[in-house]
Order: sequence, then C-alpha cells, then structure tokens
Amino acid sequence: MKTKQYIGYGGVSHDSQTEAKASYKLADFGFLHSGKKFDKRFLDSEGTSFGAYPDFYHARYGLHLEWKDAELNGVKTVATSESQLAGQRQRRGGPNIPKDWLDYGWNHSKNKQAIVQAAYTPDRFIVCFAKAPPFSEALAYLKAGVVFCTLASLPSYLGYIALKQRGLCIGFSESYTLTDEAGTAHAAGYTYGPLMH
Repeated sequence: MKTKQYIGYGGVSHDSQTEAKASYKLADFGFLHSGKKFDKRFLDSEGTSFGAYPDFYHARYGLHLEWKDAELNGVKTVATSESQLAGQRQRRGGPNIPKDWLDYGWNHSKNKQAIVQAAYTPDRFIVCFAKAPPFSEALAYLKAGVVFCTLASLPSYLGYIALKQRGLCIGFSESYTLTDEAGTAHAAGYTYGPLMH
C-alpha cells in the first residue's frame, strides 16, 4: 500500500494529497480526520471480509464522510481488486501508480462504498465528491446503492441530517448542471429519502 503521508488541517497526516487539501475545507463544516477504522467488518459479494477507514467524521452528527475527487471504479470484489493491481504491477515492472489505485483499488470501488453505506446508512456514512460526477456515473452509483453529495451540496446534506435527527421526515435533493463538450447545459440530480423506519 501507499506509505507517503500528506499533512492537512491541524497537522494531521492523510493518505493522499487531495484528502489533505480537502481537510481544510471540510473542517469549516465540522469534519475532522477520522483516524480510525469502522467498528465492524464487511463482506464483499464473494464473502471476503474487509475493514474500512472513513476519511472524515462529524462528531455532532455522528456522520462519517468518504472524500473523492475522481470517479469511482467498478471493481466488484476484494480479490478482483488485488488481481488487477497485481497485473498492473507485473505489466509495469514496478509498484502501482496512483492511477492504478483509482482504476482498480478496492478503496475506490463504488461497490465497496455501497457495502459500507448499506451497513451504516447514508445518515451515518456519505460519499462526498469534490465536484459533481458525470450524470452517467451518478446513475451508476445510485444503481449500485451509493448515496452521495458534492462539496457544494454538503451544507444542505448537513441540514438534512440535522433536521432528520430532530425527527422530521424529510429528504435530500442533489441537483446540478453539467455542461457537455458543445457547451450545452444539462440538469442532473437525484432525491434521497425520506427513510421509513
């Protein structure tokens, strides 16, 4: 795995430069580096057990946040991830590069995020993107079971969590505009909730 550390908000070490840079923005919303594993283990679709480390945590709302500044990959299992990363190392004749981790790493898989989120619910674990993913990717995430927000919509998501914790039956709406290569704007988004208990 990667060993280089990047310093972020409060002098805390992070595993990636993007995570360290995001820590300053996320601290403004009350998120601090999580620094510990989830207290449970998870199973992929083949029954392989894995642990997970959330990137950030909001103590007031009990909300874990996974920070992403790139699209998630479609790797389905831990074994598939390990095999594809090993194949990349063999082809390259050296260690994996950051793009390999984005393309094949289990930590960057939409399926992994969906498994963790299913266990914790989106009210306790959210995937937050630096910017809105392409609409086709957003649909793939929702189909996989990943509820997400963007940095721009994070304040609204926190408002949703605060009201929901006060017992209000409300939903969260993520909407944004995407511009294609021709400069044409397209509306995109989704609605999450309200959850029925």
